Amino acid sequence: MNLKDVVSLSDKCRYVVVAKTIYEGKTYYYLIDLDKDDNVKFGYQDNDEFVEVTDPDLLKKLISIFGNQAIEILESLKEE
Repeated sequence: MNLKDVVSLSDKCRYVVVAKTIYEGKTYYYLIDLDKDDNVKFGYQDNDEFVEVTDPDLLKKLISIFGNQAIEILESLKEE
């Protein structure tokens, strides 16, 4: 999956890939539902299947990483 890709998951919703990161050797994705922006998923791809992260500690870490990425993007936009 790449940034801005639209993917359909088993819940029949369509999501856009808004961010991705590598953490401890695995690529994780941050997805937002195209129809309900409060429906988000964090997970990784295992073969052709998206596996949602449910571990609270890992979720906290990923949210922190993705939040820092967003801050960096916003700061770079200010500099332009």
